[in-house]
Amino acid sequence: PTPPDGPWLLLMWLRLKIDVEGFEGVVLAPFLMAAKGDMIPKRIVIERAAAGDYPACTAAFEKLGYQLTGRTRSNSLYLRG
Repeated sequence: PTPPDGPWLLLMWLRLKIDVEGFEGVVLAPFLMAAKGDMIPKRIVIERAAAGDYPACTAAFEKLGYQLTGRTRSNSLYLRG
């Protein structure tokens, strides 16, 4: 899917953007594994660690059916489908 134009519409389209200064694996993976129904976001934008994505997050993404759809200089983009 193509994101809509405009910063506010883009925020609505993204659903979840997380940046907790290196603790993404500690915060996001347990949340995703405990979340039910509508609490599980369809799209996730996550800051990339120095060596790639956070292993705990990657494992949770795979378990929940997320696909890596793109990367920017500093973020990875995931879509659940």
